[in-house]
This record gives sequence, structure tokens and C-alpha cells, in this order.
Amino acid sequence: WPDDKTATTCLDISPKYLTWGDKIATGLIAIDSLTILCTFLLSSAIYINWDKKLIKASSRELSIITLIGITLAYITVFLFIVKPRSVVCLASQFGFHLAVTLIYAPLLLKTNRVYRIFSNAKRGIKSIRHISTCNLLIFTLSLIIIQVKSIYIHNSNEYHCQ
Repeated sequence: WPDDKTATTCLDISPKYLTWGDKIATGLIAIDSLTILCTFLLSSAIYINWDKKLIKASSRELSIITLIGITLAYITVFLFIVKPRSVVCLASQFGFHLAVTLIYAPLLLKTNRVYRIFSNAKRGIKSIRHISTCNLLIFTLSLIIIQVKSIYIHNSNEYHCQ
């Protein structure tokens, strides 16, 4: 930052970041812990009712991937409170992008499957290709791998944590 008198020399700026004792950090930790607990309760409810029709109809495996993404997103919030270092910075960037991908890739594929089922039913087509759970998991993993590769390329070429 330029000095006040002549504005010809630069002064060091001390970095400011959240600490564990800040009110905002305490609130984030409380909300985060509660939502992680709710996610684990929902996961256990899915596990208990694994063979019920409603759970089967909601694509169990894709729902689990979505819940993993939600949990990762909440865990990533803790990384924003930790003192910034290169490893923490990269982990928070990677964790955030991976969590969003784990949440939205299964939702995209579930929506696509429902669309294809209804559009083919309109036309009277009984056999629909690539809507089995195995195929959807392969497509989901493909989307996740593409995102992980783009995160890696982005972090190695353009973004460097200090």
C-alpha cells in the first residue's frame, strides 16, 4: 500500500483472515456441524430403508454421490477458516469444485433419465438405452473425472496459492 505522505514507497499490508474465535467463524462452524449431522442422519435413513420402493426410485447410488458431495461442501467450509497456506488453499479450491460436481452431476443425469423416459414413452418406445444404474454411474464418474482434470489444469497453470 502506498505511504500516506509521498505515495512513492510501498508499505506492507498484514493479511487478515478468519480465526476460530471470530463470531462469523463460530456461526459457520455451528451451522456446518448441524448440516453435516443432518446429512449423516439422511444417509442413515437411506441405508435403513435401502430396499424400499421410494429409495429405489430415487436412484440410490446417485443419491449417495450427491450426499457425499454435500458433506464435502460442508467440510470445505472448515478449510476457509483455517490459516491460509498453500496446501489449505489448494484443498479448499479443489474441495469446493469437486463438491459442486458431486452434487450436480448426479442431478443432471437423473433429470436427463426422467426426460428420456417420458419423451420415449410419448413416442411409444419401450426400450430406452443407457438408463441403467451402471450406465448412470459411469456417466457420473466421467463427469467427475473431467471436472477433476480441469481443476488440476486450472490450479497448476493459472492459480497459485501464496
